[in-house]
Amino acid sequence: MDSLTGSLPKALMILEFMAEKQKGVTFKDLRVHTGFAANVLSRLLKTFMEWGYIEKDSKNGYYGLGKGIFSLCGKILGRRPRKDVIAPVLDGLAAGLQESAAYFDFDGEWMSLLAKSEVANSYHYLDVMSRDVHSPLNGFFFCGLPYLPEDEALKIINSRDDSYGYSPRQLDKLFSTIRGDGYYVSKEVFHRSAITRICAPVFEGTAGGLAGVLGITVVTHELDENDKKMLVNAVVDSAAQATSMF
Repeated sequence: MDSLTGSLPKALMILEFMAEKQKGVTFKDLRVHTGFAANVLSRLLKTFMEWGYIEKDSKNGYYGLGKGIFSLCGKILGRRPRKDVIAPVLDGLAAGLQESAAYFDFDGEWMSLLAKSEVANSYHYLDVMSRDVHSPLNGFFFCGLPYLPEDEALKIINSRDDSYGYSPRQLDKLFSTIRGDGYYVSKEVFHRSAITRICAPVFEGTAGGLAGVLGITVVTHELDENDKKMLVNAVVDSAAQATSMF
């Protein structure tokens, strides 16, 4: 970039940096990267936030790409295959957390693995979670059920050879919790390893039905509460990002 004297090049420099990071960044991060004066950076961020292109987390003060930019990207991407659309979201999630990320697409009858982004600990994704593998402990599959009409969810559950092990009352309570929280955390044992799945639903746009489920798999059952909260927030944010792009 030959010149950064104009407002537009400066603004684009901010967006490019945040797009590369694919996670929340601090005001200091932006100042270090851009070299802008604090008042210039503040003014640009304020404009982006007014347009919805950048959002600021009120809890930790981090800045992230907003729904406006994802909506714009969605219009540009048009009818690209969903696998291609979701791949950058998964790559950003996996790279930011250093945990395996995956997206399971819902076709109206079943939840099938569509895309994944693996890190070093992700051997457990190599031959599982296909249409032919019916695991009652698959947190990704289970996370999507509460967002389906009750008769459809029960039809799927009752059509399975295995059992979830929940009474109707327990199931109603769990589904209500998942819908209220917007995510699901499950502890499972797979390939003799203790794993924790954290996942959240993705919808067909902000007003659409269930599109699928996005999440991560962590190879441990022992998660510090602060770490767990951070992981959950990252997954929920990524699911919202995917929803805005579908």
